[in-house]
Amino acid sequence: MPRAARTLAAAVTTVLALTSGALAAVPATAAPAAGTANAAVGAEEQTTLSFPAKSEIVSAGPHGFLTKGEKLLWTRYADGSTSELTGTPLGNTRSDIVVVESAPDVYRIHDMAGGGELATIDLSGQGVPYTFLALSGSTLVMWSDGALHLVSTTGGRIVDRRVPGLPSSTVVEATPDTFLVKGWSDGKPDYRVVDVATGTVTGTVTGTTAVQGLGDQAVSSASTLATSRRAADGTYGLVLVDRASGAVTTKPLGTGDRVQVEMVGDWALAADPLGLTQAVSPGLVPLTAHHVKDGRSLCSSTARPRSSPPTGPC
Repeated sequence: MPRAARTLAAAVTTVLALTSGALAAVPATAAPAAGTANAAVGAEEQTTLSFPAKSEIVSAGPHGFLTKGEKLLWTRYADGSTSELTGTPLGNTRSDIVVVESAPDVYRIHDMAGGGELATIDLSGQGVPYTFLALSGSTLVMWSDGALHLVSTTGGRIVDRRVPGLPSSTVVEATPDTFLVKGWSDGKPDYRVVDVATGTVTGTVTGTTAVQGLGDQAVSSASTLATSRRAADGTYGLVLVDRASGAVTTKPLGTGDRVQVEMVGDWALAADPLGLTQAVSPGLVPLTAHHVKDGRSLCSSTARPRSSPPTGPC
């Protein structure tokens, strides 16, 4: 993929994540990288993407992004080509796999990186109502009959697995192999990591003195759970929990309206979403990137427009 397309891919994915999909437009053209040696290289690195009018980005992955407007279109970063889908898109999967509801209780899962349609799951004849919560790989995470269910297909047959021990839980994030749910324990929030293959809880982070006041939103990588905490004085902290040891690290963020947290590889990102959509927003939490393995932190010294990345060490 040309450098300009890679840059645009990272920008779209990061901004979409931190603004929870509230993105009205992106640049129509990604310019060649600075310092291009010659016109031939510049031509190779130029990538022109058409952004449909009156559309919004609803999901993004490593190879492209999905927009909803007059049409439902998947746009590839590499060459700007598009593919039209039919149905209602469901959620931001943060991957190249997207799910649409093509008819009531009929779900079609597509691999937009080139794998075609992975599955069609028709729940219309199951006799019980289902509510879509998230997509994990090619498995639907659903709520039905007072419990979480993992619904997939094997050999054309619907497989419905009930996840035990998770009453009144909220799915807050899903990856191709796991999903993260928020519940409550002794009046404090906790987060539980559920393995899709086994349908069981493989890790739990419970609100303790160190992480009491966990935010309503969290994300998880293979090694780290990231969320936020709001103190009594109104300041926020980025809370990082090592999933193996349970060790907690808190990075101060400052004040803001609320904090959105995302994971991009080994980087935990935190920002007040308003700071990414308003050019002048004094007092907002700066956009912060913290490397969970080596401890590096980068942040904007002031609130910046959505196009501005972190500028230096915090």
